[in-house]
Amino acid sequence: MDFRTFQTNTANALMRGRSVLLHAPTGIGKSVGSALGFTEALPAGPAAPARDALLGTRLLHVLPMRALANSVAKDIAGLLERQGFGEAYRPAIHHGQQQESEIFAERVGVTTIDQYLAGFAGAPLSFSSRSGHAVAGAIVASYSVFDEVHLLGPERGLPLLYAVLQQRKRWGLLSTVMTATLPKSVRTFLAEQVGLEAVELSPADVQARDGWRRVTLSLEEVERPAERVLEEFKAHGRVIAFVNTVDAAVELYRQLQARLGPEELFLAHSNFAPSHRKAVEERLLEVFGRGSTARAVCVLTQVGEAGINISAPVVLSELAPVDSLIQRAGRCARFDTQPEGRFVVYRPRRERSHIPYGEDLVKRTEAALHNRGDSFRLDWTAENELVDEVLDAYYAHFIRGENVSRRDAEIKKARKGERVELPQPAPKTKSITIADALGLLDQTFHGRSADVLEGTLREINNVQVVVVSEPPRNAAGAEIVGAEGGASLSEFERYLAQQNLLKPYQRDTLESIPVSYGRFARRLEEQDLWELKLVKEERYDKPLYVLQRAERVRPNRTYLLTQADAGYSPTVGLSFGEVDYVEPVHGLITPVVPRLSEQTQPPKHNFQSWREHCSRVYRAVDSMLKSKYSAWIFHIAEQMQARGALESAEQFAQTLESMVRLAALLHDVGKLSRGWQREIGWREGTGEGFWAKSKEGVRVGELPPHAFHALPALRYLFCQLGVVDEQGKVDRLAELIALAASRHHSLGDPDGMLKWQPFELHEGVLEEIRQLLRDELGEDSEPIQALITPGLFDHINDASTYELKEGKHTYVLDTPSPSEDYYPFYVLASRMIKVGDWEASGEREVELCR
Repeated sequence: MDFRTFQTNTANALMRGRSVLLHAPTGIGKSVGSALGFTEALPAGPAAPARDALLGTRLLHVLPMRALANSVAKDIAGLLERQGFGEAYRPAIHHGQQQESEIFAERVGVTTIDQYLAGFAGAPLSFSSRSGHAVAGAIVASYSVFDEVHLLGPERGLPLLYAVLQQRKRWGLLSTVMTATLPKSVRTFLAEQVGLEAVELSPADVQARDGWRRVTLSLEEVERPAERVLEEFKAHGRVIAFVNTVDAAVELYRQLQARLGPEELFLAHSNFAPSHRKAVEERLLEVFGRGSTARAVCVLTQVGEAGINISAPVVLSELAPVDSLIQRAGRCARFDTQPEGRFVVYRPRRERSHIPYGEDLVKRTEAALHNRGDSFRLDWTAENELVDEVLDAYYAHFIRGENVSRRDAEIKKARKGERVELPQPAPKTKSITIADALGLLDQTFHGRSADVLEGTLREINNVQVVVVSEPPRNAAGAEIVGAEGGASLSEFERYLAQQNLLKPYQRDTLESIPVSYGRFARRLEEQDLWELKLVKEERYDKPLYVLQRAERVRPNRTYLLTQADAGYSPTVGLSFGEVDYVEPVHGLITPVVPRLSEQTQPPKHNFQSWREHCSRVYRAVDSMLKSKYSAWIFHIAEQMQARGALESAEQFAQTLESMVRLAALLHDVGKLSRGWQREIGWREGTGEGFWAKSKEGVRVGELPPHAFHALPALRYLFCQLGVVDEQGKVDRLAELIALAASRHHSLGDPDGMLKWQPFELHEGVLEEIRQLLRDELGEDSEPIQALITPGLFDHINDASTYELKEGKHTYVLDTPSPSEDYYPFYVLASRMIKVGDWEASGEREVELCR
């Protein structure tokens, strides 16, 4: 099987244990190159061990934008099929609008940078908070690929990426960073500071891309873009037109609609509902993809800059920063069936034409293009020269941690033949430093909220929009929509009321539209808005749809608009101007996606005895350790030993694994309390073993908390077994493993406080635990069995060790954050115990990458 030189060089570096910085142009196969080493390390089948656990356990391919996910997943799936794996390891896509993953349990995951960073810091965006630290464990135990990193931006995105790479290097974890347009200063910095091995194109790779392809870039005056598009369409049959904003894209599309039919004209931008955007992109691949001879025009915004494998002989683009222009030029003459192409760049004739980009970078780009004359060939050499000329000095300020202006001094208008100097940035605007970025990850972990992280990462914050046919009529404006007054509600409100009567897994998905916060606020800040929320109503123990009046527009919220405010159609997307008519469904203009039929069935009831359940969790964790996580634990411990933080990595790893196994075995010790057993329906005197899950037909009310009892019990056992430091205190790591077990259902209060009720010891409990230990540990259990005495439960209830407040014992534990040495061990233990409990409870395998 033939691969390009840069692809095999990337795979070889990874298999030597080196992380990689891959610098290659768009459309040449970077995704395949980054995944090739992973496929070489994969096990022959899901049940077999990986040939290299550190490389072949899990691949997380991380993208800066959702639009790229489907294309990348398709590329990786194609490689897996070529390598003989077929459907065994189908990539799962996971981002805010498409959530296929189960806490990153799959062998291959394609996700976005916000999902990755928030999960890395234990505050996942699209998973339950209960699984937060299990998600972090999956991210630690992964080979991570960071794609299209030039789209992150030097002010905040790149420092956050560097902070993660710094920690991954500290723990010895493999990563690949990929870019087409990062300047040399940043590539050199990453290679030197994070230990990335640089992989560049070989001469053969360059020839394979540029030997047949000839794209000419020209900077021109375009008075009427719609007329120019129509001229090029008449002459060449296929045209792609890039514009910088959604409003400009819709305006150009409307102008072209009068002259082109629906089969000849397409529009794609960020303000589409997910299902419609996917349909548009699939249609674009048919019409503008390899082998197509259709005549058509496509109007695109930044969503078309990467990830959509389309091509046209003529591409027009509004002036933008040089890295965006190069990405756009990648859609010109992309296929060898049509090697000649023209890429025309023009300055749009509207005020603030640089929006949404910084004016300084747009002007620096314009000057650099003028300096090259009327037109020139845009090949790999020219692309690199332009990037370095425009961006190198600019990015270098951020690499050095300096402040950089978002607006350069005005430059005089360049005239043909007149070479102008690129203005140097003036230090006015603050960016975050690398130290700030690492501190932000720690803050996210302890605060259990990714809000600040998201706001820092996203240069442009979004809101979500749902369009309805008529405004809500609920006069109260702040109550749960539903139960009463149905006749006086709008059709959409009645629909929400019906949805609230269903179980969460039975509800439809209401597709919302992402809109930039600035665009939305400018249009609608002064209007009377409604916000749509999902909140948890304690009376029903499930989330409910709530409509309430919005006091002001806030990022990352979902708002209702009516057709009087904005329109929506599957072909134009969200528009604040002229719109196509759409027949509403349930009062909605935007799409409703019904749940799949198999998802409407309630979960199967699964009775388990206490001992049976604990044994299943233990065996699941033991299997995960043996199949892969032991290798990760030992490898990270070796990095600590190399830094002088450990004396013996081998002894440390053995001790840690023993603690994890015991923690898994006793994670549910709190369920043996008399009060818990009574509430689940178990009765004394029947001779029956204790329960972990109720029997079918037994009516069960609200059960008292049980998970946090594992913390004091395991701390006591670890201490008695000799896991102590020089001062005789419970070792920090042992305490963290006990914490991981106690958090398998909840992370506790946001301030780190854990609370549990006194344990009610009753007859048979001690022997039940001893028998469990004998069943699973055999003779090795004897030292532990000797500790299973009433003293263990005295320790759980000891008010001198754990402060008693309002009838509950409380304890505050300073948990490790991403900047600390023990963090990976804590999140790995959290993952194994959480997943083990999940699998044992549902009798199905979750950790598919096992």
